[in-house]
Amino acid sequence: MAAVVAIPLTLLQYYLSTEVFVINIDPVTGQPVIDEAFWRAIAGSFATGLIGFVITQLLLGALTRAAILGVAELPILGSDAYRFAFSRLGSILWVTFLSSLAIFGGALLLLVPGLFLLVRFLVAMPVLIVEDVRGRAALRRSWRLVKGDGWIVFGLYILTAIIAGVLALLLTLPFRESWLTAGVAGGIASALATPYVTVVIVYVYLDLRARKEYLGRAGLIRELTGEEPAEGPEAD
Repeated sequence: MAAVVAIPLTLLQYYLSTEVFVINIDPVTGQPVIDEAFWRAIAGSFATGLIGFVITQLLLGALTRAAILGVAELPILGSDAYRFAFSRLGSILWVTFLSSLAIFGGALLLLVPGLFLLVRFLVAMPVLIVEDVRGRAALRRSWRLVKGDGWIVFGLYILTAIIAGVLALLLTLPFRESWLTAGVAGGIASALATPYVTVVIVYVYLDLRARKEYLGRAGLIRELTGEEPAEGPEAD
């Protein structure tokens, strides 16, 4: 699911940034040349980044949906997960924008408030996907779930980020000769790291709900499908 999106997207971004939207540098001053090509490169880079952001959020929503279905032992189809995420893309983008704005504002004040808000809003995406709670309500719901477990969630997130970062570095560092090799390596790194981080966040969310709200598989299936699970041990 991640590879079919991450690899083509990363390849396109590497190509555009190195071959198309190029800023000319004055050989004498070493400063960028402010001309038509400069503004075209700025506009193109902004548009590419915006499209990449939207596609990445769609991917994160689909991966979150697939990971939760896997935990609930329900059938998983990548195409269905993407359709589900696309139907909620506006809400996904809005929640991401609100949380990013708050985290960025906290980081401008001091690093600690930014990290604090990052941890408190960490499970907003699973909240949206599972409970269909949107906007600021999703952030408040994430805040309440993480409250009291902030240090544990923080430590797990930092460890996960370090592992994903090291993996990406090991995969991309040797392949910087051209945009093609760098793009392929970067796409593979993203296709491996993104699902890993997403699954960890999903398990953090489900663990918090299991311990604080006694959510089991039967309750999760009801929230995902609106139907009662089959009777028997497998429904526990």
